[in-house]
Amino acid sequence: WLLRQHAWTGANDDPRQFLTDAGIDPLRDVDAMVVAMLGDGDATSAVALFAGRYDQASLGAALVKQGAQPLALGRVQAYRLPDKGHHGSKAVVLAQPSPELVIVGEESAVQAAIAPPHAVVSLVQTEILARHIDLKAPFWVVATVPAKVREKASEAAEHAHGDGSEPVHSVFVASGTV
Repeated sequence: WLLRQHAWTGANDDPRQFLTDAGIDPLRDVDAMVVAMLGDGDATSAVALFAGRYDQASLGAALVKQGAQPLALGRVQAYRLPDKGHHGSKAVVLAQPSPELVIVGEESAVQAAIAPPHAVVSLVQTEILARHIDLKAPFWVVATVPAKVREKASEAAEHAHGDGSEPVHSVFVASGTV
């Protein structure tokens, strides 16, 4: 999956060459990836955190080779990725707070991710303590579904008729418990 991603690397022409230049073997060096999204009205901010092992100098040089612009976010080395048409109008940044962590996303979301304090989000902590999240699972999601969205989904599900309407209704009802 990582080899097919172009947006987080800024590498449009040859992602494998970028990873070689950066000294990254995704299967060996990336241990975990966390993607966080926050919707605010019509706007959505996103950030991805990649935990693993990275040679910061090699990664930085590979990013610059691809056209990224170095910058500092506080004390953290970061790179503004070149806008090649698939990021929209928002600047995408890759930050390297440590050799074990790479953070990629819209600049405001990356700044928020590296800004202290680094407290665990209470919703996630609550779900972990309730054992709703298995930290050893390969994939899990924690989300809040706004009440208006649940109400609209429930209303739509109630009006669904015909073959397949029961599974659709079940999905809408279950979405309120995510």
